[in-house]
Amino acid sequence: MAKTSKINLIGQGCISSLIATRCGKEKLRYTQFARTPETLSVHHLTYGKLNLPTPKQLNHDIRLKDIVVLPLKAYVIPSVLQQLQTVIEPSCCIVLLHNGLGTIEIAKQLYPTHHIIAAITNTAAYRSHHTVIHTGHGNTFFGTVQRGNTSTETIKQHYATLERALYNAQMQEDIMPALWTKLAVNAVINPLTAIHDLQNGGLSAPSYKKLINQILNEILILAKAKDFNIDHSTVLNTVNTVIYDTQDNYSSMQQDIEHGRRTEVDHISGYIVQEAESIGLQVPTNKRLWLDIHKLEGRW
Repeated sequence: MAKTSKINLIGQGCISSLIATRCGKEKLRYTQFARTPETLSVHHLTYGKLNLPTPKQLNHDIRLKDIVVLPLKAYVIPSVLQQLQTVIEPSCCIVLLHNGLGTIEIAKQLYPTHHIIAAITNTAAYRSHHTVIHTGHGNTFFGTVQRGNTSTETIKQHYATLERALYNAQMQEDIMPALWTKLAVNAVINPLTAIHDLQNGGLSAPSYKKLINQILNEILILAKAKDFNIDHSTVLNTVNTVIYDTQDNYSSMQQDIEHGRRTEVDHISGYIVQEAESIGLQVPTNKRLWLDIHKLEGRW
């Protein structure tokens, strides 16, 4: 069997716990780290009920090698990347796995010589007390956004490991179209379900059709201005497919608002607004949603 890389999972959220479950079943070397470790169980769609090992607490004496995966909320990624600078080895691959955009640029600034991968997934789960409930298998796409000083052989090893560790994982030579398609999906589903307090399937109502098209049209104009070729019908079909496939689910943003937590809206609608305004474009629909979520969060 080909040599595999060790996976270091940062955080103990739902996606991190699902990856830990898969790593265990695939007999991959991995360690999960958490700031305040807990013992969790997973109700997995394939593997049934499993108890996960309690994560380790990260400290300055630890050295992280091979692959570091950050399946975290987008807004905590910058501070975590800064904190990890003293423990990540120069040869380490950093995997950013979260909703929204805006962290790639920060990762490149902090780690200019490291191999950096961006990844997205629509694998679904939620947490109930000390249990992670797996609700959908989904797909995962990942690709290099910075090669750094890493050898071709090592990169291939990292890819092979991630294809086993992540759910239905596919490596993309150019990950940016997939990232922008996921951004568009999130920009529709997350704020609308949070503002209107809906399950995802509620957005299939005819009354939302015009608004969804307005959101997507603004994003596609911005993507074209940034030389990302994304097809409108493909994105719309993807949005409608996700709404249908996850019709009984609540989005992460809806759950964050319901439980009084900060959302990732600054890396979704906010990112779209800031990128558009930086090149002189206006995206009024996305801007309104961004500000409406801020109001629900109590920030404005």
